[in-house]
Amino acid sequence: RIMNDNKNPNSTPAPVKDATLAKTNDDAKPMTVRFAESIDRVFSKAAGLDVHLTPLQMRQAQHLAMAIEGHLASQELKRLNSAKGNGDWATKARNQPTFTWENVNIDDLKARGLMTIHMGLDAMIPNHLSPIATLNSLTGKYDVRLQLGYVGKLHSHRKLAITPPIDVVVSFVWVDDEFDITLNDNGGQEPVHKIARHFRPADELPIGGYFHLRYANNALNKVGVVDEYEFQKSEKAAQSDAFWGGEVQDTKWEGYGENRRKVNVGEPHYDQKVRRDMMNKTIWIRAAKAIQLDPEKLNADVMVFIDSPDVFEAEIEVMHEIETNGNRQELPVPPAEVAAAAQ
Repeated sequence: RIMNDNKNPNSTPAPVKDATLAKTNDDAKPMTVRFAESIDRVFSKAAGLDVHLTPLQMRQAQHLAMAIEGHLASQELKRLNSAKGNGDWATKARNQPTFTWENVNIDDLKARGLMTIHMGLDAMIPNHLSPIATLNSLTGKYDVRLQLGYVGKLHSHRKLAITPPIDVVVSFVWVDDEFDITLNDNGGQEPVHKIARHFRPADELPIGGYFHLRYANNALNKVGVVDEYEFQKSEKAAQSDAFWGGEVQDTKWEGYGENRRKVNVGEPHYDQKVRRDMMNKTIWIRAAKAIQLDPEKLNADVMVFIDSPDVFEAEIEVMHEIETNGNRQELPVPPAEVAAAAQ
């Protein structure tokens, strides 16, 4: 006689219930943990072996997931703020998908995330890596691009170099400094820099800078000079003039929805803001580009990644706004910044 298990209180639970319980336990994990584990599975599958990420790589995967989650949360808050009101702007914000993991193109992101982990990049290290979520009109989901910062760019170039430098030094040169380049006993380049003053007024700017790539074989040592022309190139490529200082006008936002706009506050004034910082980062990026890469370590995906536009962390927010909203609605930036971003 066959017993009906559904009616028999002493019957053994069916295996399908165990599978359901296991799935429930997996779903209970934070998305950051599940994302890191999925990258590990991608790595194992790509290797064709039962090989997994190292503990360090798993930690980097979790750091990447945490950075993405933080970015999604901040963008969702901005979307909700934009959704206030009754105008066109608010309607579009309400119709836009929420910035959540469920609305992210995970498969593409996992592949890109695995590449950054192989390169040793860590999203928790300042200026290594920044996620930027932009809406894909074809899929209706967000593509999360991983933008290299200036520290991450130097790290990547050193890792992919034919001969990695053992040290990279950058420095400003001021108008009253003494600076020259000489050769060491093996023919490598060495800087000769005598600093006139270590303390400078806030409104004084360096006239240039240099980077020094130092190698175990000092015959390979190289000094690169970064002059005002290089700074001007970076300034022109910036998403907003405000990142490089100059005469600025303080502003504030007023209104909601389609009536939301910036209004001027006070009088125009000259403010360097973070100009020195931008100049410093420009030197670091030029140092990274001076490192000779090894063709055997490169492929098309890696080249596209490390040759991405030179973007400083202050500009990432503006770039995100341009890529997300540029083809859909009026951007919440002043006309001068729109013009600069379009160049």
